[in-house]
Formats: sequence, C-alpha cells, structure tokens
Amino acid sequence: MKAIIYCRKSTDREGRQENTHITQLEKCRQVCAICDFVVLDEIVESVSAKVSWTRKGFTQLLNYCNSGKIDYVIIDEPDRLSRDDIDTANFTTMLRSWKIKGIYVNGREIKHDDDYAINMLWNQLGLSKLDNSIRSKKVKKNMQTALNRGLWLSKAIYGYKNVWDKKKRWIQVVEDEAKFVVEVFRMRANQKSFKEIWYFLNDRTGTKWSDSRVSNMVKNKK
Repeated sequence: MKAIIYCRKSTDREGRQENTHITQLEKCRQVCAICDFVVLDEIVESVSAKVSWTRKGFTQLLNYCNSGKIDYVIIDEPDRLSRDDIDTANFTTMLRSWKIKGIYVNGREIKHDDDYAINMLWNQLGLSKLDNSIRSKKVKKNMQTALNRGLWLSKAIYGYKNVWDKKKRWIQVVEDEAKFVVEVFRMRANQKSFKEIWYFLNDRTGTKWSDSRVSNMVKNKK
C-alpha cells in the first residue's frame, strides 16, 4: 500500500512550535512502519489552517489523492488537517468518492466507506474550529479590558508601538506604519483579495507577512 504523510504547524514564525513537525512526522512514520506502507511523499508546511488559499501543501495532498496513485493519507491529529469548512468538505468528499482507501488519524484507520467514522472526523474538525474560536474570543476580550485600563499585555499590533514610563504603559500610533494599515482597509473595501493584500504588504512595508498575520489585521475591527 502507498501512503502520503501530511504534517502542519500553525505558524511560520521562527522559533515557534519548532518540535511540532518533528513529533508529527515521527508518529506518522511509526504508523507507516507498522502497516508496512510505502511512503511516496512527506508533506510538511507551516501555515494556519484558517486560510485555505495559502495552503500549498494541503492542495498538493488533494492532488495526490485525486491522482489515484496513493491508498492512504497519514496525519497525527484532526486539526492538523483542517480548521476551514471548505477544506474539510473537499477532503471528506474526496474520501467518500473512493479516490483513496482511507486515512489514518493518530494511528486509527478511517476507511472510505465508513460513513459513521467520516462523520465523526467531520465533527472533530468542526469542534476543533469552535474551540479555537471560543478561546480566541476570550483572549481578545481580556486584552481589550486591559487596553481600556490603559495597559498592554503584549507587543502592539502593526501600526502601533508600546510606550511606557515609570507610572503608565500605553499604545501609540506609528505614522509610517499607519499609512499601510489605512491602505490595506481601503483595498479590502474595494474587494481586493487577501492574497493581493498579502503581496502588497510584503512588497511595500519591508516586513515579512504571514497569511495569518494579514488575516488578523483585516479582521481586527479596532
């Protein structure tokens, strides 16, 4: 049997989640060794699962599956595969279409004709997305409360800087960065895509922008 290993960590920032890829690969390789699978490729990417258009590795995985050249996909945990509704639908539809024999999740086999197991996988992916959303809202609420009190808890977002003296800490606008922030929201209002904004920021600001960082900026109502 032929297999593809897929691993993902949620950020492309250096020094963050460095051991995640290694741990995932080790577990997936163990599954392949036990099942005596021939591994055709190991797809490893560093990208958020919330934004599907930058997930080149995931697109490569779907192409492998649709080619009919592989039998199984091997992943560590469900949320490594997807937290995006479209990606989830694409993969589970492909799985049900008999393009591959099945998927191994954390060492457990889910066959292409096991509707119950596939539905459970869908639910797991949905719960992962919900849990992430709840935790994100809680963190944002706590941070906003602190900001309302004139405090900051972490590094200011792009367009602002942290300022402090012996008595107080506050956030101040950085004019040279603010002009790019204004332009980003103007582009979004004119129906420009996240991808176009991503190219603009990486080309003009002199700063490296990940897809998740662009998404967070555009979605930040403050």
